[in-house]
Amino acid sequence: MTTPKIVVLYAEDSEDDAFLMRRAFTKAKFSGTLTVAANGLEALNYLGGTGEYANRKEHPLPSLIMLDVKMPHLSGFEVLRWIRARNEFSATPVVMLTSSSQPVDIATAYEDGADGYLVKPSSLDVFADFVADLIAACGHPRPAQGGLKVRGSARLPAATP
Repeated sequence: MTTPKIVVLYAEDSEDDAFLMRRAFTKAKFSGTLTVAANGLEALNYLGGTGEYANRKEHPLPSLIMLDVKMPHLSGFEVLRWIRARNEFSATPVVMLTSSSQPVDIATAYEDGADGYLVKPSSLDVFADFVADLIAACGHPRPAQGGLKVRGSARLPAATP
């Protein structure tokens, strides 16, 4: 039996954090697709299959969604509520990945249906370990070798240990 490709949607407005996430996925040696939405509205366009994301062969539904809390246009909480209001995403894990450790943000995330709430790690190694653990928790084993297909880029080589 073949494990399905990992498809991750990461909504993040910080270019630095998005870069760190891409590097962490590469360092963790995952084979799959990571799409970074630059804000909450772009994440909804991807999830809804509208505009440039209408072709589901090129932009399949994610098997994991990670949302920053504070983003322009729509917050991570607004995107989370939109996701949880739709049956097609009822089994899709959604993790809030943010720099905010405010108790009110954590409570809101879980009340709105988040499966997890994590404060962003500060180093690449910790980020890579986090990515490996997160994907494994979603039922996708770590491949022995591989790379990460990042939307808009060539296939990245696997990181060397």
